Amino acid sequence: MNVDEPIEPHALHYWVMKTHSLSFVSILLGLGVSGCSSTVYGGLDAGSDSLEGDDSQESDGDAEDPVNEDPADNEDPAYPIEPTGTCFSDLTPAEFTVPADAQACSGQQFIRFVPEQDLWLGFVSCGDGSARFYLAASESGPFFPATDTAGHGQDHCELVRSGFTLPNEDEITTGCAECSTGMNLPLEYVPAYSRANAGEPFTFTSKTGYWSYQASRIDCGCGL
Repeated sequence: MNVDEPIEPHALHYWVMKTHSLSFVSILLGLGVSGCSSTVYGGLDAGSDSLEGDDSQESDGDAEDPVNEDPADNEDPAYPIEPTGTCFSDLTPAEFTVPADAQACSGQQFIRFVPEQDLWLGFVSCGDGSARFYLAASESGPFFPATDTAGHGQDHCELVRSGFTLPNEDEITTGCAECSTGMNLPLEYVPAYSRANAGEPFTFTSKTGYWSYQASRIDCGCGL
């Protein structure tokens, strides 16, 4: 066969199948004979449509089907408890003296008149959101600690939050989600105001008893 002459594809196919000469096929490919690649390799060369189709099918198989998700499924089931009141705006900066104890604070001081108690509140910031509570019969004092005989001050947020209620006297967060109390502090054998539950009047005692009169640093969510 004269390789310089044009070769019909069907004749080339017959000749290759007959001789099984791969070396000659390589020569023909090198000469750029039209139709050799697809004819000799049965359409499985790298440029053939069949391989491209296989790649496409493999890619489609790897792709994940989109998942239709309800946005509500991704929401955190936990939700904040709404506070039962807001802090009074009539807390007025002031200066007053309070008795020293293990949890006394030295931050900014505020006063407000509490009409329900007919007493003046002394509110001393501890600098971390918490505060100590004091009460006095007059604006000028003297101020004495507000204590709790059935807890350690959980109900005292009623003095600074409008509409504050406390369904569970032992858990301040039942009154407002952002409220908290610190470590309890028994105030023994000292002058103090006291009560047991929210809504009750505070009464003054010149000398507290053992253990039962307690206070703590209280955070009522006022940001002071």
